[in-house]
Amino acid sequence: MLKMFHKDSSFRLNYLDRNIRKLTLSGLFSLFVAAILFVYLLPFGYMVTTAFKNRQQITRNKILPMTQLTYTYEGEPMPGYRVKSGDTLPILVIPTEEGERELALVMASNGEDPNIFLDPISLNIIEWEGDVSSLPQANQIVLYRYSGENDPELGLVKSRDYPVYLLETEAGIGQWALIRSSEHIFIDTENPKAGVIKWDGDLESLEPVPAIARYKYTGQTDTDLGLEQLASYDVYQAPEGDAQWALVRRGDPEVGTSTVILAFDPTTQAVLEVFEWDGDVDSLQPVYAPQTFRYRGRDDGGIGLTRNTDYPLYEVPINGETRVLALVNVGSPNQFIEPNEDEIIVVEWDGDINELTPLYQQAQYRQVDIVDRANGLKKNEYYPMYVVPTEDGEHIWALVRQGTQTGESIFLNTQNQEIVETIRVAVDVSELTPVLEPAVYNHFSSPVPDWSLEPGDKLPLYQSPYDPEKHWALVAGYTPASGKDSVFLDPDNPEEGVFTYSEGYYASLKTIDKFDPQVDNFKLAWKQINFPRLLFNTAMIAFIGMFGTLVSCTLVAYGFARFPIPGKNILFLILIATIVLPRQVTLVPTYAFFSRIGWTNTWLPLIVPHFFANAYNVFLLRQFIQTIPREMDEAAMIDGAGPLKILTAIIVPQAWPALVAAGLFHIVFAWNDYFEPLIYTLGAPEIQPISVGIQQYNFVYDERPEMIQATSIMALVLPVMLFFLAQRYFMRGVVITGVDK
Repeated sequence: MLKMFHKDSSFRLNYLDRNIRKLTLSGLFSLFVAAILFVYLLPFGYMVTTAFKNRQQITRNKILPMTQLTYTYEGEPMPGYRVKSGDTLPILVIPTEEGERELALVMASNGEDPNIFLDPISLNIIEWEGDVSSLPQANQIVLYRYSGENDPELGLVKSRDYPVYLLETEAGIGQWALIRSSEHIFIDTENPKAGVIKWDGDLESLEPVPAIARYKYTGQTDTDLGLEQLASYDVYQAPEGDAQWALVRRGDPEVGTSTVILAFDPTTQAVLEVFEWDGDVDSLQPVYAPQTFRYRGRDDGGIGLTRNTDYPLYEVPINGETRVLALVNVGSPNQFIEPNEDEIIVVEWDGDINELTPLYQQAQYRQVDIVDRANGLKKNEYYPMYVVPTEDGEHIWALVRQGTQTGESIFLNTQNQEIVETIRVAVDVSELTPVLEPAVYNHFSSPVPDWSLEPGDKLPLYQSPYDPEKHWALVAGYTPASGKDSVFLDPDNPEEGVFTYSEGYYASLKTIDKFDPQVDNFKLAWKQINFPRLLFNTAMIAFIGMFGTLVSCTLVAYGFARFPIPGKNILFLILIATIVLPRQVTLVPTYAFFSRIGWTNTWLPLIVPHFFANAYNVFLLRQFIQTIPREMDEAAMIDGAGPLKILTAIIVPQAWPALVAAGLFHIVFAWNDYFEPLIYTLGAPEIQPISVGIQQYNFVYDERPEMIQATSIMALVLPVMLFFLAQRYFMRGVVITGVDK
């Protein structure tokens, strides 16, 4: 054989090829088994790791329970001043190179450091060196808050502030609040910080600015492209095709960012693609948001009306007049309905829909720059936008307050709040003397600066992007969209103060972590769920039921395996057929029976039925008993042993593996059973098993996944320990049961 192996090269190659194929197949099979085990155990791994985490660790993108290390600041408070929401600051007039400015005093100089001021408009901190006591205090016009009922004709709104002026009337000079002047108050949307603009033209002659349609993105967030879930983006018509484009981000060559476009189907709103585009956004045609009429009546299948559906509005020429109608169906003829009628009035029109003028929503300008209470200008308010003609061309302005258009201003007497006394006067408001008071700034936004350092503050640590050996402590982190640079502190040199990082998002830096399992989760769950009581209840139900199962199933299996019973095979077949009978079929009559005899809210329905055997364990034990030689029974019979003695002295000692397997099967079944214990112990929480107790605990702590997983792991400990302690007998019982005699 060896000579042939050395001489015959073809035989040698074939022999090596066979072994290589065997090794390759066995390796692939091992990898396949390992992959199956990995997928199967993956949920268990998630359960274990989550059980050892706290809520903050769960939100982090870490598999293991890792906690970010922190640095405890022990230096002097920084920055030494802070304007919090609700603070009231005096406004002083400060001379600067650009002229006088009205700034809010935050902190006066202590002789060494400069004075700290806050710009009420930009909320920027400004340092000024000089004597604060020599600065004049700014004045502001007194505002009168109207507390009466609304009067749309006069423009009176309850709880609104109106500026107060000295006005001469027949009764003399008094303080009157200006409700509406003869001029319209606008603000320039391109330069809002320039303040309000007064315009005395005809408001009805102005053309409203149509609002650009918005596309609401519902996909996943992508910080690289600037996509945010549930964010809305302006819509433009694609240069080619029927698709529409949503402008996600306008490119900025100075920053080095490109324009990001999201293309979508206007009919289905489905995203087609997201891409970077190097074209000019201003060359795109915007898609304007149409005005719609929401139908709230009943569905009408005759013309296709659906409740709570929006229908676009058009100006339709009918019988020589232009009517505003809602388009329901396009066809011949086109079908419209009256949008303001309580009943359905269908109007048919035979013309071309493309020739009609659609009504668009009016664009709204959100004012976030300045506050001018005297002219009704507030922050975070929306104002309608118009195209206003002026001497230097057309401008897009937002209407802050509408004038009277009569040439007369309306004033309200401030002396008696119980009586609404108004007067119309044709007067130039700019020539009136306002009633003044010392100006103050009321800060109602986020603190300025929005970070602070106090002794004892714990700051999260990040790895320096320039030196992996150095750590940075985060004082204040900002997203790229905020336009602010994140603030850090060097833990090795805290006396040098803070510094900013502007080369990226702070969250992209590597965190400094430590392994920090939260063992207290198990202690807390143990106390909250009353785990010892649940464990006792479950053990009693499982082990007493296991005893009944083993005794009854052993006797039945012994009878089927050893005794010549007439019709034994048919009876055994009927017994096995009950395995496929769903438990839900017998649940209602069984519950009705146990409820009738008064066994609900006790353990009896969960224990007693197992003393009457079950088909699965009978089959398991019968198959095992059949593998025991009958010669052993015959030898015992010769010695005078009866059937019961043979069972206890011969069969049971030989059938220990199958009995252990059947016992483990029952314990696992009783441990995991939920629905029957729930319905039978619902009115008696003190006897509920662990499956019901944990589920009720999950309902209470559904927002605490770490606590839910901790209780689940504690519930798994005992069955898993029993399996590993008895696995040798368990495997023998399962394997030998399938071997024929």
